[in-house]
Amino acid sequence: MPRRSASFIVSSIAAVALGAAAVSTAHAEPARISLQVHFNPNLSVIGEVTKNFVDNVQAIAGEDIRIRFYEAGKLVPTFETLTAVRDGNLDAVHGWPGYFMGTIPALTLFSAVPFGPNADEYVTWMLEGNGQKLANEIFNANGVHALFCGVIEAEASGWFRKEINSVEDLKGLKIRYAGLGGEVLAKLGASVTVLAAGEIFPNLERGVLDATEFSMPSIDRNLGFYKVAKHYYFPGWHQPGSTAFLMMNKKKWDGLTPRQQAVLDVACRAAVTYELARGIGEQATAMEYYRSQGINIHSWSPEMMEIFRKTSAEVMAEQAAKDADFKRIYDDQQQFLKGVRGWSGIGMLRQD
Repeated sequence: MPRRSASFIVSSIAAVALGAAAVSTAHAEPARISLQVHFNPNLSVIGEVTKNFVDNVQAIAGEDIRIRFYEAGKLVPTFETLTAVRDGNLDAVHGWPGYFMGTIPALTLFSAVPFGPNADEYVTWMLEGNGQKLANEIFNANGVHALFCGVIEAEASGWFRKEINSVEDLKGLKIRYAGLGGEVLAKLGASVTVLAAGEIFPNLERGVLDATEFSMPSIDRNLGFYKVAKHYYFPGWHQPGSTAFLMMNKKKWDGLTPRQQAVLDVACRAAVTYELARGIGEQATAMEYYRSQGINIHSWSPEMMEIFRKTSAEVMAEQAAKDADFKRIYDDQQQFLKGVRGWSGIGMLRQD
């Protein structure tokens, strides 16, 4: 697929910002929001965007919104944050909704889909298609209100201790892989586990894991995987684009004034632009570093990519057959992509 320009997002954000500024600034009770994140601010791109979001909220709202910030795992384990938000034990979480796939399968469609939307396509589906509306149908039913609040381009496909040349090499491989991509590898015979960011390196170093994926090259560099695993694979077929959401307790959201809600919405839209630009901009330096360290950078063979594609289609069909919400949302996403790609395939210049 050709890379698409993200410049159109800027005008959208500017328009929303002007609208927010026009909302009445009459005195209202200040909002106090406890916010835990999935990724800490010292983590490239996906952590930095949380600081960008909080800083923008404070700059726009001043004393009208005060966010009490908690790092990943500080109050609640990462995989339990949605339950904590639903139950009112935490006001909000910023992060990746794919971590909650086990309890709400449809949420993974708003997170990352194998051979699915890239970053620009996620932005378009979320803001111009039915994405945001469908997301809140699922979130609201679980006591949460969500705002699309970040996006990155394709991740790397993972770090492996040994070279992978065939499907046979995946069988029995102990690997950390998240979301639907993990379901694909499990179907191909790998032993798949999901771990939060801070738990991955120790397990890789001790040999509990043979391989791992996490995110983009600059983010993976922060986590040090290259010190242990020397084979780095591309492209990230499992996550062509990955999102972030602000997920807030529904009663807390409903209790905000229209202005306070607008500030959070504007700050999230700004975060989308920031994370997309930052994510693309950081990767060249990271890749140069890996080459200087003698890391073996691989591209999956056409044969392996076809196996991943075929198996992904099987996984998606199985998930849709098991969950009506998953099927309904996946059908909408695929129909939307068909139209978008019908134009972009002929209307946009290929850069390769």
